[in-house]
Amino acid sequence: MRTSSSFASSFASPFTSGLLAALVFVMGGCSDDASTNGSSTSSSGGSSSGSTSSSSSSSSGGSSGSTSSSSSSGSSGADAGAKIGGCTTFEDRSADAASRSIKWDFGVVQLPERCMKIKVGQTVTWSDGASGPADFVSHPLGANGGDTPNPVPNVDKATGNVTFTKAGTFGYLCTNHPAMIGAIQVVE
Repeated sequence: MRTSSSFASSFASPFTSGLLAALVFVMGGCSDDASTNGSSTSSSGGSSSGSTSSSSSSSSGGSSGSTSSSSSSGSSGADAGAKIGGCTTFEDRSADAASRSIKWDFGVVQLPERCMKIKVGQTVTWSDGASGPADFVSHPLGANGGDTPNPVPNVDKATGNVTFTKAGTFGYLCTNHPAMIGAIQVVE
């Protein structure tokens, strides 16, 4: 009867060693650290979805899980064409009379206004869809990539309001439910 160590050593042939090396090589470029909400940008225009300051880089592009370095300490973390908060296009709500309210619940991912364009000085309200602010206990609002500092985490929980005082693109998410994402693009 073979022991598990002798059984394993009988498979340690050049063929299996080569397979193991190939697997390590392929997996070496992948990152499975979802807990950091890290930046994920490939060199050929991938996506940016976080605010971590380091990760591995890739030159082949696409969405293979490869990432590149992105700084969270600068004021311009939004690369042209990069996806922030799942947004590449933005619903224009910059007119003075436009509604700038986002119903903050699980259905947010289907709302075009989750990717909203506004002007500097305008306020966005995260609401319950009726007459009050969103439930920030069940759905805490957090930053999710883009420019820094991101004003979204400073939401007034009594009103659901965030006033944007400078231009940039600011990603947001529900810190309890990371599929609830969006971004606010603020223009002059």
